[in-house]
Amino acid sequence: MSVEMHFTQSVSQLFLVMPVYNEQDCIKKVLIDWMTALSPLNIKISFIIINDGSTDQTSQILKNLEEEQKNSSIKLIILNVKNGGHGAAIMTGIQKAILLNDEKQRSFIFQIDSDDQFISQDFFKLWPFCNDYHFIFGHRQVRHDAPNRLIISSIMRILIKIFFNLNTFDPNIPFRLMEINALKKILKHLPSTLFAPNIFITILALSKFPEKCKQGIVVTHKRRATGKVSIMNFKLLKVCFKSLKQLIHFKFISSE
Repeated sequence: MSVEMHFTQSVSQLFLVMPVYNEQDCIKKVLIDWMTALSPLNIKISFIIINDGSTDQTSQILKNLEEEQKNSSIKLIILNVKNGGHGAAIMTGIQKAILLNDEKQRSFIFQIDSDDQFISQDFFKLWPFCNDYHFIFGHRQVRHDAPNRLIISSIMRILIKIFFNLNTFDPNIPFRLMEINALKKILKHLPSTLFAPNIFITILALSKFPEKCKQGIVVTHKRRATGKVSIMNFKLLKVCFKSLKQLIHFKFISSE
């Protein structure tokens, strides 16, 4: 029996949440690739695409693709929002999925970025764990990002260990499956404005559902071939300090 067919008994709905910002050169390819990869799943699937105030042709491409795919078995939902950053876009998509979710069914959110740095078939490395776990996290064992980003990620893992006594592989990984009802329980403890909500979702998931979290599933991470990273140099340093401040604050409020 195939992986796809076996897990239709456990999971009834899947929401793919993808924030997008200025990805005109790859967004159509990325979405079609993911729709093709997930279409064999015998479950209800919705793609929630959050267009985070793109200033290039991304908006038009998404509009055209939405029209082209209107008869597809996968529902394509485009949310055009004012630019608020990657973290805010993720939370907008998650909240939309929760709103659309049928609470009587077991549903998952799959959060993925739009920059074409992942391989869609790696989804099926995570999917088999949905029966037994609420949170399944990929791991970029080989990560093709700038050195400064890799250093920041290493520091973040160390700080999470110091502050929360949690061992993490890739706490900010944008390649994760999250069971909606479990996710709703931890979102109640999440501050409303976070630069990197994935980090805090990881912390809360490991803290509140330690036996229901699966980490360390190695997924392929490719070099970015199109577009450009929106946060670099001084801006990256600035948001790093912001995230550190939020992490320290979160440590104190979670200890109360």
